Amino acid sequence: MRTIITLTVICVASLAGTSPERGNNALDEAVRASGADSIEKLQIARSPAPPRGRSELHGDRSLATRDVKRYTALIDYGAGSMRQELVSEMATTMPREAVRTAKAILLIRVLVGWVFLSEGIQKFLFPETLGVGRFVKIGIPWPQVMAPFVGAVEIVCGTLLLIGLLTRLAAIPLLIDICVALYSTKIVMLARSGIWSTLHEARTDVSMLLGLIVLLLIGGGTLSIDARFSSKTRSS
Repeated sequence: MRTIITLTVICVASLAGTSPERGNNALDEAVRASGADSIEKLQIARSPAPPRGRSELHGDRSLATRDVKRYTALIDYGAGSMRQELVSEMATTMPREAVRTAKAILLIRVLVGWVFLSEGIQKFLFPETLGVGRFVKIGIPWPQVMAPFVGAVEIVCGTLLLIGLLTRLAAIPLLIDICVALYSTKIVMLARSGIWSTLHEARTDVSMLLGLIVLLLIGGGTLSIDARFSSKTRSS
């Protein structure tokens, strides 16, 4: 503030056209007002600060770089701790989900397998209503051969689904079986009895069809003989 006052006094004195003596007096008064002992000290006081050396600037840049690295390290540490928490949470959650998934697949295998197993057995126990006689009624060719053959396929493949052995392979013949059953019985019924009666009668067949598709896509799950064989193969 004192330097600004001094400069103002000097400028006013020069603009007012004062004489050299009066100008010198004004300059001396400005020097005294600024608190300096001489004009040289006043000029030194008014001179701008010398430029900072390259070492000082380099030091400031080093400090700034160190601060950036520190903050980056803190951010990385926070992200790493978050990743650790996420991994630990996934490690505790995923086994539970895997167990639930395995149990769900087991239920699907039991649901589909026991239906085909029981239907295959009943084709031999009650041939007139569920075996040869039924095949004759719905128009299946060679009923005396096809009825026992289909019954044997349902028994074997249904058992394989129950124990979880060759699950995908066992689902293929049963898919052909259920598609033939839907086409030969339910499509004809749709034209004769309407949509609602057909849906009522086809509820089991459609459920078996969807269950077989699921098992064909995902296999027998971890609670199956297939999973044990695959784990032994990987370990060896």
